[in-house]
Amino acid sequence: MWVTGAHVLLFEQYLARHAKEAAMMSSMPMPTHPRLMMALMGPVIGLLSGIVLGIFVVVATRLVRPAGVAATSGTSRA
Repeated sequence: MWVTGAHVLLFEQYLARHAKEAAMMSSMPMPTHPRLMMALMGPVIGLLSGIVLGIFVVVATRLVRPAGVAATSGTSRA
């Protein structure tokens, strides 16, 4: 969420230095409200990225874990 907030807050400074990207925004959805579009799409993109990274972690865990080692619940019995 903080990344989206930074994008929204610093939007004007970004556009002042990136004319090419500013021109491309006119063809995007909601061209008259780019800050609103960023505020709506940022969390969605973050959620999807988190899901993809989570899938990578599950796959990597299964590839790295030695055979015969069961997954633990994080609690130990002494």
